[in-house]
Amino acid sequence: MKYIRFACNKLVRDKSVERMKERGVESKGKILTDKLEYIQALKEKLLEETQEIIEAPTRDNFLNECADVLEVVEAWVEALGSTMEEVESRQKERRQARGGFKGRVYVEWFEIPKESEECIIYQNQSEKYPIITPE
Repeated sequence: MKYIRFACNKLVRDKSVERMKERGVESKGKILTDKLEYIQALKEKLLEETQEIIEAPTRDNFLNECADVLEVVEAWVEALGSTMEEVESRQKERRQARGGFKGRVYVEWFEIPKESEECIIYQNQSEKYPIITPE
């Protein structure tokens, strides 16, 4: 039987290799023992899973991808020595102070006094907040 080898180069769930082997799939990998390398792999995984949420064709796929995102976030939180309880506490604090997203508020543009410190902050983030009026 001929085989085709595919590059993967990404973090996978703990049981993935075992599940692949049961289907006759061979793989080569490693355990990420370096914390920085692991966190980088988690960052890449979070981007992948977030894109999969965006592209989810059905409600069921969407829920599965949301679960995957939470799994990655939980692993990253733990890798940094924190807990999901700390994250949930922060979430509640921030919601209390800033609100959530249930109000569906969408800002098209905002104006800031030109000489303010806040204006400088936004000017330094021009890729995220492009200037739409002449200075």
